[in-house]
Amino acid sequence: MLRWFTQSRKFCKEIAEVDLIAEQVGKVCMPFYMLPDYPDHQNPLLKEIIGAAIQQVAKILMDFDLSHPVVANFAEHFKSVKAAEQNRCVPDWMRTIGLTPTPELEAVVSPPLTSLPGHSLLSHIPLSERQERVLSVGSVLLQLLAV
Repeated sequence: MLRWFTQSRKFCKEIAEVDLIAEQVGKVCMPFYMLPDYPDHQNPLLKEIIGAAIQQVAKILMDFDLSHPVVANFAEHFKSVKAAEQNRCVPDWMRTIGLTPTPELEAVVSPPLTSLPGHSLLSHIPLSERQERVLSVGSVLLQLLAV
């Protein structure tokens, strides 16, 4: 089964490097199994493992200590990247350390990443920085549990 996704002209230009005129619409056809909520993507054991690690991940994100290898790698990779562009570069950074997102992994990691910014250990960190830490280093830490 296939599912069609419509993309904006801006997305097609920036991501797919395709120029569309005003009358055109960018469409991408993907197999249905690539949806994160596809039933076969459920992995109860991995969800349990990730759930048990949330406290430790929150502590790492709170401390953001450069002696931690993931935090150090993040800091090194982004030291020459402007703060405004860092969010766009996170997927590239993840690929440099060998992580490739999959629908199965996204299905397991997304719920904890959604709730992690509200963790009590992170409440003193400004929201924008907290979200950056969670969606970069936090995401990598959770994904490494699945590898």
